[in-house]
Amino acid sequence: MKKGLFVALIIVISMAAFASQMYVVGEVFSQTWSEYCLEARTGIGDLYETQDFVVPLIWEGDGEHPSPQYSQREAVYGVGGLPHAQFQGSSDVIGSGTNMLPAYTTQYNNFINIDSPFLIDLEMNVVGTDLELTVNVEVTGTVTTTDLNKLLFLLSYDYGTDYSCSVQRYEEFDFNLTAIGEEDTFVTTFTIDSDWDLANVRGIALIQKMDGAIGNYPIHQAAITDCPLSAPNPIANQEMGLNETLIFDLTDFFYYQGAPVPAALSVQSSDQTIVDAELDGTDLNITSFDNGGNVQINIMGEHAGHNSISTFFVYVVNPSDHYIVILDLDPTSTGATLKATIENNYFMGDVFVTNDITVYQLDDRADAVFVLLGVNDNNYVLTETEAELMTSYLDNGGNIYMEGGDTWYYDSPTSVHSYFNIDGLSDGSGDLGTITGSEFLSNMNWFYTGDNNYLDHLAPIGNAFVIFSNFSPEYDCGVAYDSGSYRTIGTSFEITGLSDANNTLDDAVSGIIDFFGIDAIPQLPPANLEVISNVPEDFATFTWEAPIVEDITGYDVYLDSVMQGNTIAMEWIFSDLEIGTLYEAGVVAIYDTGSSTMATLEFTFEETDAGNNLIVITELKNNYPNPFNPTTNIAFSIDEATHVTLEIYNVKGEKVKTLVDRELPADIHNRIWNGADANNRPVTSGVYFYKLKAGSFIETKKMILLK
Repeated sequence: MKKGLFVALIIVISMAAFASQMYVVGEVFSQTWSEYCLEARTGIGDLYETQDFVVPLIWEGDGEHPSPQYSQREAVYGVGGLPHAQFQGSSDVIGSGTNMLPAYTTQYNNFINIDSPFLIDLEMNVVGTDLELTVNVEVTGTVTTTDLNKLLFLLSYDYGTDYSCSVQRYEEFDFNLTAIGEEDTFVTTFTIDSDWDLANVRGIALIQKMDGAIGNYPIHQAAITDCPLSAPNPIANQEMGLNETLIFDLTDFFYYQGAPVPAALSVQSSDQTIVDAELDGTDLNITSFDNGGNVQINIMGEHAGHNSISTFFVYVVNPSDHYIVILDLDPTSTGATLKATIENNYFMGDVFVTNDITVYQLDDRADAVFVLLGVNDNNYVLTETEAELMTSYLDNGGNIYMEGGDTWYYDSPTSVHSYFNIDGLSDGSGDLGTITGSEFLSNMNWFYTGDNNYLDHLAPIGNAFVIFSNFSPEYDCGVAYDSGSYRTIGTSFEITGLSDANNTLDDAVSGIIDFFGIDAIPQLPPANLEVISNVPEDFATFTWEAPIVEDITGYDVYLDSVMQGNTIAMEWIFSDLEIGTLYEAGVVAIYDTGSSTMATLEFTFEETDAGNNLIVITELKNNYPNPFNPTTNIAFSIDEATHVTLEIYNVKGEKVKTLVDRELPADIHNRIWNGADANNRPVTSGVYFYKLKAGSFIETKKMILLK
């Protein structure tokens, strides 16, 4: 990142001196199939580093972090060939060379001395789990009143030199200010991605004429800022065992305008039954308990009226846990994309991405390992040390998927290669186009858009069999093998390069998960048990929440290990109880194919300080069922009357639908989502998030739509 906070300071403080100073917006359109886009992306980053009044944007059409509104933005400018750079909405540079900075600097100079009719004052702050952008706009010059102007809010993220300003959030507002002296304030919020380092996020606002001719949508003014309060050295994700403690020193953890400050600190654990987070002065103590799982830790800072949040994850290893490991050794990483797709099809545990094979134990807990080696000339050569760990895992009945353009023919084989029963026939070329499926992927086909260079041609050995083939020219590029004790799949292409033809990437991954025999949905017990005594009426209400699974047909309820009955509801009334007596409530979830273990809760039947009235707390509950198709119930409670919003988001952070946006009384509430967007169009299967805001309370949970 370049000047970072300095840019924000110019916008907030120095704008008075440059009330009409134009900020020049440079937009680069990029897709992974075009190797020349790299120079264009680097060029726009270099322009931002060398000039003071630049707003750089990279619109990604595909890859690991595709941009929202890419297609719409592409259509506005009539983007044809790639790379395509658009400056100030009205001038383009098409194509690329080894150094695009001179061409982009010429475009910058064409616009930098034009006065803008608008003054923009932009600020960005952390509010809960959101980034809030506030922009004040004042008209300082002549504005054509017939123009259809829009105010656009965006977030870009710095993923490194290759993708230094990738657009990740987008929202637009109607904008009608035209008279000199008119001003107005606009506010919007965007959900923070849990993987983001806020020091790499930039907030952007721009005013653009949106009724121009294709390729000519002039931008009247823009502004760019980042969080004045940030944590530039975040804590890395951690792994720990049961009943352990980790300590981190948070002295000088937060920076304000580039310098460390003694910010007011607070911390939060997303699941205190797994991990507790506490502050001891500036020491952060992380303590695990008897449960395994992945927990998000939030470190909040406040200074000079600004807020910031830094997030990391703690994985507590439980010997009984299950997970899938993605060993992402590909220099052009695709692990995050694969992870999201696996999570749509694997329900027995977590999915972890790492570039170090030693981080997660490859034992009975690892249901599968996906090894990503890349394609020439962005590929990795597997080492024998890594191979030995993989062979040991397979010898113990494991499952491995491994992809690599050169690993089957060109590279020297390791000890693990023979386990795949693959014969590398030739080095191949870059002609992979339409891929067809066989065996458990029969009658499926995909277009291929991944890296495409020297892809090995493959053949099965012995009882192995072909599952992927190129349609024309005809050759095989994927082979599966079931030894009877372990299973393997090897391909010479990037599986995340499978794009929609008759089938999707999700279909391919689902087939692989099925072949590995890890497609079962675990029979988890109910969670969040609670008993509320009502002594005057001589009964107690026993409630619970459904586990995050489907196919539950009902619940068996127990009191002191004696079955009381069966219900499809998530509550039961115990009667004829004796005051002061200790009881044990129990509940078992009944599935189509069996039942869970019993979840229990001890309680004493006695009068509470609250007079046995139901105490409602502000809480967002787990949706049920989950996964679901096509509807799910979302329950929440609020402890006082307040304005409430309940919204659905996709994995890109785009709002899908608003279920609630109004004042509600203190009570328990339920809303049904039917799997449709704001226009009542069915959404695709995958991971979605539902977010509750009630006063100062904000919480987000995950759900899975399966079709």
